[in-house]
Amino acid sequence: MDKVYKVENSEVSDVLLKLFGYANLQVNDIEIVHEVLRLYALRKLDFVDTLLYAYNRIGNHKVYTFDKKLNKLLK
Repeated sequence: MDKVYKVENSEVSDVLLKLFGYANLQVNDIEIVHEVLRLYALRKLDFVDTLLYAYNRIGNHKVYTFDKKLNKLLK
């Protein structure tokens, strides 16, 4: 979003957190989604890497990647 639309990660995160807060919206793995959006706002990782990180940390999923930044966080 930043490169094309000039929207910061923190703004994207804030909007999505508000959206997922609506009672009539059901989201699977909401704890993971909240962690993804929190990290997405704080770090310069792309959304998919942040999602993989959260699934590893919160969901205890094994993640394999060639991404150096993500590998460093996973250790």
